[in-house]
Amino acid sequence: MTRLYSAVFAVCCSTDSCACPMLRNCVQFNGKYGCDWCKQEGTVIKRGDGISRVYQPSLSHEPLELRDQTGFVQAALQASSENPISGVKGVSPLLFVPMFDIATGFVPDYLHCVLLGVVRMFANLIGTAKSTQWQTTTHPSVRSS
Repeated sequence: MTRLYSAVFAVCCSTDSCACPMLRNCVQFNGKYGCDWCKQEGTVIKRGDGISRVYQPSLSHEPLELRDQTGFVQAALQASSENPISGVKGVSPLLFVPMFDIATGFVPDYLHCVLLGVVRMFANLIGTAKSTQWQTTTHPSVRSS
């Protein structure tokens, strides 16, 4: 009789965008160095009645420095909640999960990042546009009843 051995590894993690920084022990997405994938500080911009922090490529066209497992671990060992390093506030229990890359193992939160982010922004732009550039029409094949 042949014995069969198997192993299960966590290779990715899908969480709410508000829970991700808590699991990673990082600054939240709207703070300095809050981007989950790059080490950019971000820029605060006025948006509507409030402000937002955005992470965009630099105007000098320099490539973004992406997060990696080694850099994350080094920052986690040196950082504290009062003194985060590149957005990392300290050691996360997920660093001890075998085969899990804490820097690239999280996927974007579909609800907040896509549906309530990009889709909502475009819907608002199209719905409130005053120019013909964003004008919407009904396709001729759709008949009103």
